[in-house]
Formats: sequence, structure tokens, C-alpha cells
Amino acid sequence: MSRFTTSTAGSLSSNKVFCSIYEGKSSVDVNVGLCFFNIATGEITLSTILDSQTYVRTIHKIHVFEPSDILAPEHYIGPPGNKLTVILKSNVSQEIRFHGVDKRFFNSNEGLENIQKLAFEKDLNYLKQELGDKQNALCALAAGMKFIIKIYRMQQVFFKKFRFKYEVPESTMFIDTRTIKSLQLTENLVEKNGLSFMKFLNSTLTKMGERVLRNNIFQPLTDKDSIIMRLKAVKELVDNQSLLDELRVSIKGLQDLDKIFAILLLSNNSEVPEKSVNKVNHIILVKQAVNVAIDIGNYLEGARCTLLQQIRDICKDDGVIAVKNLIDEYINEDCNWASGTLDIQNQRIYAVKSGKNGYLDMSRKAYNFVGEEAVTTAGNLSEQYDLFIEACYNNQRGYYLKVKNYEDINQLPDIFINRKEKKNFLECTTLDLIKWNARMDDTVSDILRTSDKMLEELLDEITNYIPVLFMMGEALAVLDLFQCFALNATKGKYSCPEISDMLTLKASRHPIVETMTENYVSNDICAVKDTSRVQVITGTNMSGKSVYLRQVALLSIMAQIGSFVPAEYANFPIFNSLKARICVDNFASTTSSFATEMNEMVCILEDFDENSLVIIDELGRGSSLNDGFAISLAICEHLVTTNATVFITTHFHELSKILGTKPGVIQNHMSCSSTQNDGLKMNYRMLGGLTDVKRYGIRVAQKYFENSIIEKAKEISENLENNAIESNPEEEEQMVRNRKLLNLVKILEYVANSNEISKELLLGIQEEFLN
Repeated sequence: MSRFTTSTAGSLSSNKVFCSIYEGKSSVDVNVGLCFFNIATGEITLSTILDSQTYVRTIHKIHVFEPSDILAPEHYIGPPGNKLTVILKSNVSQEIRFHGVDKRFFNSNEGLENIQKLAFEKDLNYLKQELGDKQNALCALAAGMKFIIKIYRMQQVFFKKFRFKYEVPESTMFIDTRTIKSLQLTENLVEKNGLSFMKFLNSTLTKMGERVLRNNIFQPLTDKDSIIMRLKAVKELVDNQSLLDELRVSIKGLQDLDKIFAILLLSNNSEVPEKSVNKVNHIILVKQAVNVAIDIGNYLEGARCTLLQQIRDICKDDGVIAVKNLIDEYINEDCNWASGTLDIQNQRIYAVKSGKNGYLDMSRKAYNFVGEEAVTTAGNLSEQYDLFIEACYNNQRGYYLKVKNYEDINQLPDIFINRKEKKNFLECTTLDLIKWNARMDDTVSDILRTSDKMLEELLDEITNYIPVLFMMGEALAVLDLFQCFALNATKGKYSCPEISDMLTLKASRHPIVETMTENYVSNDICAVKDTSRVQVITGTNMSGKSVYLRQVALLSIMAQIGSFVPAEYANFPIFNSLKARICVDNFASTTSSFATEMNEMVCILEDFDENSLVIIDELGRGSSLNDGFAISLAICEHLVTTNATVFITTHFHELSKILGTKPGVIQNHMSCSSTQNDGLKMNYRMLGGLTDVKRYGIRVAQKYFENSIIEKAKEISENLENNAIESNPEEEEQMVRNRKLLNLVKILEYVANSNEISKELLLGIQEEFLN
């Protein structure tokens, strides 16, 4: 019996992504080791995740890599299976196939040995240092490699040209799958083909750049230095428009380098043979890529920031230049991409330069001689028999004759055989031409066989530089990301964010909504840990509260992926996780809205800390008035104690009043104005305190219902208000003054301790507190 539960023997497709997973022995801590084998990009990525009992981080990681197959120990798969695989199967795509692997193959020592044997020399010390104590990740590596070697009949040397990477989860922001959907990061939940955040930001020019953008949106950076380095690179491109234009023109011509280099990686493997007819095309694509890289390296010669300098150095690496020289040495300069059958054959015949192989040169002379003889034969016959005869060629028949001015097919000389009459001409051949074609076939076979051998030699030499080519491809993908951010910043008039320990935005805008709305109203946002880390927002329906919440979340993501943001001034803290629950009223669900909301709140409360950003829209709206208020207050009071940065919208005004008395909490509202017909005009402006508009729900609803229903609703609302406890306006005003004073103190403390104070920040403080 096979040691593998699933038999999938066959050719290894380049679109395969395997995820090997291992949790190890049971313990209180959930420690999951992951290893992803991306055949298309030639990368093996290891990761260790300290997860919760619901494996939310593991599920998120799998969603990011989108594997085609998941490998796990046999007893994980079951039946009955274990908790990890049961949860995975209910949270990942049904198209992913699960395979059980003999548990003996999950061997950490073997995993470390594989790295020592197969990893690139320059990466080896780093990998050994990082993975020395990552036993579960090493176990996943060993088993995954065993599976691929066994099932697809590979040799271990197949992985020699793969790049091993260790990805530290702690260096990226955690965004769970519910938040990804709630913020519509990659999919518009309202319109199937509508604009998502990913689609809006995507000004990349290559498939590699698009993949890097997607991964960054899912996993924004949390290392301050890395974010600042990216922002400097983007700023340099924004400030140098001519450089940006030159880079965009060059990058636009790039094919999907990940796939091209993966083909090279697989070309020497007998189970995944490179088609001979495509070898020249692939070599030409590599040539185009290295030429573009060298051009980009020249464009970046005067780069000032570190990341652009690193990209320049990679693009002008000796290995890149060596690949260019190799191709120039073997391949004719005028050899271009070919698609038609005849074009591809001619490409293969003439691709290799003259002088590289004497026998090839002689064979090509014989090939040319046969072609010339066929043309000469046609000319001689035309003159001899006073006919218009043309020599033609196709790949199946070789050379044949086309006769156009004959009168009677039966009157033609017997030398013309294999006659086939067409509408306006006659196709035929001669015995001599048949002999020439036979010689031509032999000659072409000799040329292609010799040429393919030369191309194999070239590919073998190129594959020695695969590590350099993958680094080059990665550098160009990152550069594509930077130009995408720079172009967006230029078009949208975005500003470069600063990174500190407080959230301060001046005249900020929602990146997508502002492009779809005339006279868009910008808003200031300020969240300081000690004074305003929790913001409870009230306001009428359709006043812009949900847009405001999404704006906070999306701008935070933009800043942490190294993008400029739509604001006059921006200062962000670094969030290590983002949890968002924002209402989408027409989002279909088979569960009740309250059950869905409580489910989502459990996920939000399960795993967050003082460095988290929590966004909650209309908390408690799905239950009865008293129960919804009680649950909302309990959740909010818990959030206040965690020191996380929290933005909450609610229609429970009492909730805002109660929380407003607690340290670190402020009240805000989306303003609106009354119209002459007792309607409401939305101002879309965020102001401090509670909204002073009464019965706004009824006023919004009056355009939908008959007047008698609206009047009855007003009467009921007035009775409820009369029975409510009156608040003390003077106490509320004094509380607002005290809180504003405390905010000023904290902001001045930040100013005094900061080394990066801008004029915009000081003007903002003056306008907020002194004017």
C-alpha cells in the first residue's frame, strides 16, 4: 500500500501550489508549521504561526497563497480527522485537494538537511538561523518535498534551483478573511463587477506586480523602517516624473517573469519536458527581460533612496549581464518571437548564430540550396512549357508547384504529377521536386536536431543563473508596485504619510468614493492613545458613517504598504492587526443578522491587543432595543480596557453618553442640517459630540411612507423622549472642554518628543485648539 492516501501520479503542472502543514504534538499553544511550494515562481516559503484555537491566522495564510493542494499527516485527514483539518476544510475553497502523507515523513532533521543541501548559498546562514527552532515548519518542508518527489517521480535535485524563504508573520499586519470581505479589499459585495480596493489601487503593469500588490493588501508591513524605506522610494518617483515615465514604458513590455523562469526551472526535468518548438520563444522572453532590467538599472543610476539603489544593483548584477551575453553569443540578434508553424520552424532553423557549430552551418547551406533549387526548377519549367509556374511551400507538403495559365489539365506534360485542380490554378509537383523535398526533410531534421542541442546547452547555462533571475524578477515586481503607488499619488494628489504613535489626518478622503462623488467632503481624523483611542460615532442614516469607517481602515492599509494617502497631511501609528465589521445592507446571508453580527464580534474580540485597529459599524442593530444596547455596551466597555484603537458607529445615543465619561473615549457625529420641509441635508462632516438632530430616522423615512404613519411615529417618539432622563447640558459642555484640553496636552507632548515635526502638523494644532 502507498504511504500516501491520495494517488496523483502524473506530470507536475507549473500552476501547482502545494501547502504542507504540520501542527505537531498537542499543547496549550497552537503552533502551526507551514511550507508552500510554488512551482510557478520557483519558491519554497516556510512559516510558523502561533495561532488561536480557531486557526484564524493559518486560514488567512492559506487564503493568501491560494494552494491547489494541502498536504497533512494521514491521521489529520481521517476519518475522523483532527480539529485542524476539519476547520480548514470548512474555511477554504472546495477546489483545494487534501492529501494524507505518512507521519514519518514529517521529520524536522530531514527538513533542515534539505535546506543545507538545496538552498542558495547566500541564503543558507540566514535560513539556518531563522529555522533552527522552527521544528513544525521544517517537518512540513520534509514531508512536502517527499510527497512531490514520490508522486511526481522527481529527483531531489529538482529543488536545487528553488529559492527557500522564511516568512515572519510578525512582520505583517493580520487581516482576517471577514475583514477582507467587509472592507471589500478584493471583491465588491454590492456589484459583482464593481470596484474593489484592489481593483482601484491596481495601476501595476505586470502580472508579477499585481501579485505583489495583492499580497501587500492582505499583509501590510509592520516594520517601521521597511515602511519608511518604501515611502522614500515612492516619493522619489513622485518627485521625478520623467524617471517615472521612463520606468513605466520599460516595465510595460515585461511578460510574466515568474512563469518564464519557472519554465526554465522545469525544463531540465524529464517529467516536465520543455517543448522544443517553444525553446527559442522562451529564450527570447528571457532576453527581453534582462534587457529591460539592464535599461531600468541605467535609469536608476542616480537613485537616492536605498530600495531603488538595491533594485538598480540587482538589475545590473553580473549574473544578469552574463545571461544577456550568453543569449547574445548563441542567438541571432534579429531572431524574434514566432507563432505560426512555418515561422516557428524558420525561427528554430536560423536562431543559433553562424559559427557556433560547423555542422549546423553546413546543414543550413544545404537547406538554402534546396530552396533555391526548387525556385530554379519552377522557373525552368515555366520557361520550357510557356506556363506561369510558381514554387510554393508549406510545412506538411514541402515545396510544390502552382500553375495558373493552363488551358486543359489533360494536355499538361506528364512531368507534372499529383495534380490537384483548384478554382483558378492547379497544384502539382514533379519527381525531381519530390526528391528535393525528401532531401529537404532530412536536412531540416538535421538542422533542428543540432539547433535544439545548441539551445539545450544555452538553457543549461542560463539555468545556472536562475537564483539571479528570480531576484531580478522579484526586484522588477517590487518596482512595478512602487510605480503603481507613485502614479496613484500623482493622479490623486496624495500626500506622503508620516509614521509615529498617533493617528492624525488632515482633510482626509475615501480613496474610491472621492473619485465617484462631486464636491467630496474631506474629514480630519485624530486618535491619541490616552485621550481618543476609542471613538463612538453617531449620526443619521446615510450621513456617511460607514464611508468614514472604511476610510480609516483603507488609509491605514495604504500607509502600511508604503503608499501615499488621500489627505493634506497624514500621520499613522503601526497597527499589527485590523478587525473590521461594516454593514453591507444587501449582502445575502442565510443566518439572522444578529447571529452573524455576534459571530463576527467573537472573531474580533478573540485576538487583538493595544496595537490593533478595530472598526465596528452599527453595533447591536440586529437585536431588540434593550438587548442590543446591553450587549453593545458590554462589548464597548471591554474594548476600552484593551487600549486598542477603536472606531464604532451606533444609533444608541445613551451608549455614546455612557462611554463618553470613560478615559480614552470621545464622542463624534456625522453632521446634517434641517431643510424647510422638515427633511435632512447630509453634510458628511465629522464633528465632536452627539448629533443634535432629533428623530432623524423618522425624517429620513417620511419620503417612503404616508403622512399618517409618519405623524403617528412622531407622536410615539415624543412620548418616549418625555419619559427619558434629561441630561445636564452644562456638565456635558464642561466634559467636552476638559477632554479637549487633555487632547492638547497629549499632542503637545508628542510634538515635544518628535524629531519629525512638519509645518502642516503645527498649523493643524493651531487651527484645532487656538483659532
